[in-house]
Amino acid sequence: DILLAGAKAMFYPERSFASMVDTARAAAGISAVELDAFNGWLPQGRVELKRLDAVRMLRRMTQDRMTEGDTPLQVAFRFQHTDAWEQVRRQIDRWRLSVTGAESMQHDAVLEELRLRPALHGALRNEALVRALTLELSARDGDRASDKMIEHAVIGVRDRLGLDGPEAVERFLAECGLSPPELVRLMSDEARAGRVREMFDAALDRPLTDVLRLSGAYAELARAALAKHEALTAAGLANPSLAQAGVSEAALLSWWHDDVGTDGRSTDGTADLSIGRSLAVRHGFLDETAMRRALLREWCYRALSPAPAPAPATGSP
Repeated sequence: DILLAGAKAMFYPERSFASMVDTARAAAGISAVELDAFNGWLPQGRVELKRLDAVRMLRRMTQDRMTEGDTPLQVAFRFQHTDAWEQVRRQIDRWRLSVTGAESMQHDAVLEELRLRPALHGALRNEALVRALTLELSARDGDRASDKMIEHAVIGVRDRLGLDGPEAVERFLAECGLSPPELVRLMSDEARAGRVREMFDAALDRPLTDVLRLSGAYAELARAALAKHEALTAAGLANPSLAQAGVSEAALLSWWHDDVGTDGRSTDGTADLSIGRSLAVRHGFLDETAMRRALLREWCYRALSPAPAPAPATGSP
């Protein structure tokens, strides 16, 4: 009773068998001989119930996997991701990355080089944060990438990076330190993240506007939008057509790609022939009509501005 009362009186991070025995030595009612005997028995006699519970849980999980396979169990309850759980999970993720040997050392060295380039690090860190949050949301919803989703993600990555054949893909794997299984994981994550991004695209206008305000770029873009509106309205080109602009859709896309470095090209490197919905959504437009209107307005505005008008790209009338 004295040992138990002393333990309960301690602040729990400071509670231990050693501190409990030391506290009991200062209390009346327990002989030093009894405490010495108890202290000597402790190393072999103590029962670590939490450890035993954890071992039983791991054994049960192993047994279930052997009998039921690796398919995740679909439960009726919603798991609560507490701060403590998230901290432990992230510590485990870091530990798993730290025990992969030379490969991990290579990635650490690359990240160190990235941190020495503040502008690039800041931009990629924000992208990484968005990716981490989208994958976290996908995981909580139990989302899994289908073969079709992965195929779509592969096509998108090939387009962006110009991986136009097997040799280019092999070179990409070697340069990025990716094994084939890791490539599958990367594409699966890309597919899941893309699906979440598409789900939230329609709700991004307000957060994007807020980010623009906080970045200091809002005023400059507002002035540019007003100047474009006034110039196009005065010229009767507030909503120009392809015929009025004197350009084909393929030429318009090719010009935009060359001018601002977009990824609006097909896997063989040529400009896409038309503005499709997937291309429009990928660049943040509501649909292909909205994207076509924006590009035409920009084309016509450039033609009206004092700067030289954009030269017609290959394929224009």
